[in-house]
Amino acid sequence: MPVSSYRNGGTIVSLADERQRRREHLTAVVRSVLVADALSDERWKTLAVVFSISDGGRNFGNGGYAYGADGQWWAFSCSVEDVKPAVIAFLGDSNQGVPQALCRVLLQYDRGSQRARLVSEIDTPERWSITAGTARTMIRELRPNFDNFAGSTSA
Repeated sequence: MPVSSYRNGGTIVSLADERQRRREHLTAVVRSVLVADALSDERWKTLAVVFSISDGGRNFGNGGYAYGADGQWWAFSCSVEDVKPAVIAFLGDSNQGVPQALCRVLLQYDRGSQRARLVSEIDTPERWSITAGTARTMIRELRPNFDNFAGSTSA
């Protein structure tokens, strides 16, 4: 018999309710990113954005890449005011609070299929660190690939 709920501390949590909350967070983050001025260029097909958060959300930054169909790409960032509330809400709900230490959240999105993935990295936030030394590698590694991804959303 499939498990339909679990205990989180003293609270019983429905898996269906949790999936619904995750979908809502994913949708909110995607919508907040799609208003970025850099994405007004119609050539992009997929995108990846890394959000960097520390000090309980007081420090917040982001950067990512938009990818075109022909292999071209360009870097972009989003307005902190546009994306921070949705990302902080996702972290707060999925990780029992926004951590004080550095953490990162990765959003990958495919415009055509509308598939999206939202993943947090708390234990090894340097995994998605975009620096001058890692930029070329990160362009390839962050590019969304949903070929082995069965769902339409993930969070």
